[in-house]
Amino acid sequence: MNKEEKKEYNRKWRIENPEYHKNYHQQHRAEILKRQRERQQKPEAMAKKKSYMREYRQRPEVKARAWKRRQKPEYKAKAIERGKNWRQENPDKVRKYYEKNPDKYKESTKNWREENPEKRRVLNQKRKAIKHNANGSHAAKEIETLRNASMGYCVGYIRKPHYVSKENLTVDHIIPLSKGGSDDISNIQLLCKSCNCRKHDKIPPSLAH
Repeated sequence: MNKEEKKEYNRKWRIENPEYHKNYHQQHRAEILKRQRERQQKPEAMAKKKSYMREYRQRPEVKARAWKRRQKPEYKAKAIERGKNWRQENPDKVRKYYEKNPDKYKESTKNWREENPEKRRVLNQKRKAIKHNANGSHAAKEIETLRNASMGYCVGYIRKPHYVSKENLTVDHIIPLSKGGSDDISNIQLLCKSCNCRKHDKIPPSLAH
């Protein structure tokens, strides 16, 4: 009896004797699992599994399920968190990937900046805050909340509040970072571009004393 015939014989015997097969597995569960792990850890078994999974993921129905799953908000949040943790744990691999794929990295960075202008602004602001040793920090969500609450009105600098639309409001530190101001959301206001340019790095008259 060759290997294939023996394999087929064992398969038929298990089908014909389900109770014995079930009892045997229950009695020798730890030993069976140990043997399975040892087989799975062999290089040839791992290569075979990797090849199978690569082909499996290319099936249309599998791709469709994966795409549908990736659209769920909770999946996206977990994926982002998982990727962030992996990059923190594997800085050398991340650096090597960037070195091997500079053009791809530049393109993805450019796309991210175009798609996330508010997050990009917050990151730039954090760098400025670190440069000025400023306390506190804020997130893009907090700016979005502030923008929605403003209803498109600029609070004004040496002029009355006036409407300019939410999209035309810019972020300003009430007490500038260069003058010891915090980067916390409590030190942030929304001004139109002209008011922001006029204020520049000045402290409001009401707080100048």
